[in-house]
Amino acid sequence: HQRNPKVFILLVHFLNKVTTEDDFDLVSSVFKIKLLSTLGFFSTITLADSSTKRVLQTFEEEDFETAKSRFRLSPQAYLKLLSFLDSMVENLTERKLSTVRFLS
Repeated sequence: HQRNPKVFILLVHFLNKVTTEDDFDLVSSVFKIKLLSTLGFFSTITLADSSTKRVLQTFEEEDFETAKSRFRLSPQAYLKLLSFLDSMVENLTERKLSTVRFLS
């Protein structure tokens, strides 16, 4: 029950993007990485230099439009990334997420 204006603004921005953007996997990935980073649970600083680090760093540090223009991930890559992020959230909250992942 703690107030966090940065998280609130991030959530509002995410909800706006969900309603206007057709790339839900990208929007969801960027949101989850930024949320975990804002709360202090994720940082690309400690990752070894790689193409994966560059993608995650862009998602963490840049705005949605920049991330969208710089990277096009395959559906399988998004599935792996979102599964990884969901498992991080589940470990932090000590609860299983109840959302269902839809595959296209």
